[in-house]
Amino acid sequence: MKASEIKPGMVVNIKRNNVNDFCLITAVKGRMEVEYTHLDYQDSYNGLLIGSIKGNTEIQVINGKKRQYIIDKIKEDVFRSLHDTENIIDTIRLIEAMQKKK
Repeated sequence: MKASEIKPGMVVNIKRNNVNDFCLITAVKGRMEVEYTHLDYQDSYNGLLIGSIKGNTEIQVINGKKRQYIIDKIKEDVFRSLHDTENIIDTIRLIEAMQKKK
């Protein structure tokens, strides 16, 4: 399928320099030059990423068990990130509270 046809919720494989880039699309804008936000299967721990691709570029849509596997791995990374983020916020709040007591 063409990149101009991608929709949020799709898991796609966008080949870049002979590397398979699997990602879960979360938002899409444009047709000729498609801008999208996504969670990258290989790097979902770092949160949403922004990408762009020419609308006529061929991409592969991933379905079935492979799609579910990719989504499960992304969820696992995102939940790990959530725990780390909560710990960082708690640490910053503790530091701020300690400064106020001086």
